[in-house]
This record gives sequence, C-alpha cells and structure tokens, in this order.
Amino acid sequence: PDGSFSTVFNPNRDFPLNLHPFIIDRDGNIYSTNSISFPNQGDKTTLLKAMPNGDVTILAGGIRGYQDGKGGEAQFSGIDGMAWGTEGSLYVTDGVYVRRVAMDGTMTTLGNGALTSQSFGEDLMGLTVTPNGSVYVADYSQRRVVQLMPDGNTRTILETGLFWSPTGVTKVGEDLYVLEHLRMPLVILGDIGIGAYARVRKTSSNGTVETIATVWGSNTLIFTLALLAAGALLVFAWRFRLRRNIRRSHHKTAV
Repeated sequence: PDGSFSTVFNPNRDFPLNLHPFIIDRDGNIYSTNSISFPNQGDKTTLLKAMPNGDVTILAGGIRGYQDGKGGEAQFSGIDGMAWGTEGSLYVTDGVYVRRVAMDGTMTTLGNGALTSQSFGEDLMGLTVTPNGSVYVADYSQRRVVQLMPDGNTRTILETGLFWSPTGVTKVGEDLYVLEHLRMPLVILGDIGIGAYARVRKTSSNGTVETIATVWGSNTLIFTLALLAAGALLVFAWRFRLRRNIRRSHHKTAV
C-alpha cells in the first residue's frame, strides 16, 4: 500500500519463473507450472506448489496431454491463466479447456468440451471466477470473452474486434474489466514500442463498453515525427518535380 516492493519468492531450478503464470494463496504458497520458457513446451507439464520454506511439490500433472485425474494421473497441455474459486480450488486455462484443480490434486475439466480452437498458436489465456461459480475466460484465439456457466453452457460476453485479443479478465462487482493486446502479427508493434499496443476496457452490467486505459509504445512520438518528416519530404519532392515539368512544358511551348 505504501508503494514499496519486496521479494516474496526467489525462483530456483525446481520452481522456475520465466514467462509463466503464477498465483499465491493466503498461506503464502505459490503455484506455477514447470514448462520451460513457454507453457506449451516440454514433454511434461506439471502444476507446482512452492511453500514459504522453499519446499516444492507437484500438485498435479505429469506427461503432457489432456486427462482428468488426481496427482500424477492428471495431464495438462499448457497451463496459462490461473484464478481462485470461492471454494478454494484453483482454476486454470489449459489450451482450449478450463480445468479445476482441488487442493488434493484432483483435476476435472469444466464445460461441455473445447471452448475455442487455436489461432496463431494461442487459445485461452486469463480467467476469473465469480462467487456463483461462473468463469469468465479471455479467448485470445477467437477475440472474445466467454462466460462458462456452472451448468457447462457458454456465451460470448464481449468481442474485441479485428485487431485486438483479450489476454486477461477480472470482475469487480457487476463490471467486467478486460485486458487486451494487439493481435498477432500486429503484436510486433508493441515489441518495438510503436502505437497503442495494450488497453483495458470495462463492460458494465447494462452492456455499455468503454475503454478506460490505453498503453502506448515509448517510440510512438519519435516514429510519428519521422513519418511526418518523411511525408513532408515526399510532398516537397513531388511539388519540385511538378514545377520542373511545368517549366519544361512552358519552355517547349515558347520554342
């Protein structure tokens, strides 16, 4: 609250934290995945639990795949988003599925099948769970936010348009907040710091959607000035060439 920072966990060989999702419970235990570099790489995908004393255990998972079960019998494809349910279970997005992991390691798949299909190698990302058991999921692949209801049915809550895709979502009261990034391959603009590459939109209970924050690349101003200068140079060159052609035309007419 006072703006200071402190380290809650130092990554180690048994519990890597690179571009991995992670979440913390009230007892200070940290949960993450073992996948190297990106969640969808490696022959094994496990859900790890790191305790405050540094001990690391496998809560669930083993050989990469899709299979419900307990502990090592459960199979994940690539864990991405993580969120706590009110009953104390951990909800994760795993490829095209939403899965629930109880604290005894029992994992079950929610819904009536796959919630999306892959696009640009991406599928489901961030998610949040409401007290009534509904799960809101950022579907990067299909550029939408999906509500997975307790009965397994789904509905589209928000569509993000052609150039944006949702990466995170949370619910505060009746309002839904969605983090969006530029869609592949436009995401390269964010990597080089040009233009608007991330934004947060709020969807109210009455259906109103508004953008409440936009993140611009640090090189946007420089790029814009350079583009204007290049445009001005082209206009100058065109006008110069046009005047020269007019002079030549007048000279030939006079002759």
